[in-house]
Amino acid sequence: MYVSSRILLTMAIIAAASVSAKAEKVLAQKLECYFDSGTYHDNGKNEPTTEKMKLTFVVSNKGSFMVGNQGASPVEWHSGSSGQTFIEKLDSGAVMTMTVATDNKSKRRPAVYTRHTIFLGLLPQQYYGTCELQ
Repeated sequence: MYVSSRILLTMAIIAAASVSAKAEKVLAQKLECYFDSGTYHDNGKNEPTTEKMKLTFVVSNKGSFMVGNQGASPVEWHSGSSGQTFIEKLDSGAVMTMTVATDNKSKRRPAVYTRHTIFLGLLPQQYYGTCELQ
């Protein structure tokens, strides 16, 4: 059976457009996250945090971003069968990560935000909260 190269090319273009359209639908998302408890490590001991924060994570065909009180930052996005993780790489060499469980059927999904700050030494912090898909 002979299939012309034009037909194969047309089929490939249609398939690529379909995959691209599906990816764009998946990638158009916004997560509103609220963190109200956690701990930080200072002077050799763990302390509870009093800081409450709201972070927004956006994934689109233009990239992935975290929006907080300091403005917007590009982040790497990793999505799997049970959750999503956003990674912000800092010039200091430290990273900030946020992971949200996506297999939970409730509207508000459990999340954890971890900051590895390097400023006059290492100051690790971890916050617990929830995220809601907007």
